[in-house]
Amino acid sequence: MKTTKKLLAPMLALSILSATPAIAANVEEPYRDPGLIQIAKVDQRYVTTAQKAVEQYGNGKSFQLEEALKDEYFVDDTTKIVRWVIQSKTRDAIVTVDADSNKVLTVSVNFELAEMTGKYAKYLPTAEAAVRQLYENADVKFEKAHFFRDETLGTNDFHFSTNDRQFVRVDAVKNEATAVFLQYKLADVDPQAVSTAGQALRLLSKADD
Repeated sequence: MKTTKKLLAPMLALSILSATPAIAANVEEPYRDPGLIQIAKVDQRYVTTAQKAVEQYGNGKSFQLEEALKDEYFVDDTTKIVRWVIQSKTRDAIVTVDADSNKVLTVSVNFELAEMTGKYAKYLPTAEAAVRQLYENADVKFEKAHFFRDETLGTNDFHFSTNDRQFVRVDAVKNEATAVFLQYKLADVDPQAVSTAGQALRLLSKADD
């Protein structure tokens, strides 16, 4: 534990004082579950349901669903849900379907910004306005958009992100920003806040000396 704290504290200090999040780089290949099978082997009722969901929320973009995985999870201590996860190989489109009722549980689709047209065109300006409102000097250029629908909760959200992991989440029902993560330049941060953060981290690094 002592070694961990001594290594973690300087990394966090660097993150805060340089306004860069301390996130480890992922250099490994994306994990592929060995249980994935081709959708030709899946009951086509589930596949049809998933395809219709993608068409409904895909804004005209073509997604090719090619593989599937059957799994289960507990929503509480006694209720178990068995579902099919049906997706494209690139995971640009993922739909989960209840194996008992054949009803959609969640829908996840990715878009390039140029594909945010028609009924989806209004959400990018909302994300950009949220950035300007919080940080006028922000250097933010969104690169992609991710849509997620949770049928159980009745929520629709867009997640606009940059290549350096800054993001804004927009509620697609209300067209309002609900979460923002921005990287601040040190010169734009209140010096007192920087000083306080630095002192706290120095205390943390010395806690086990």
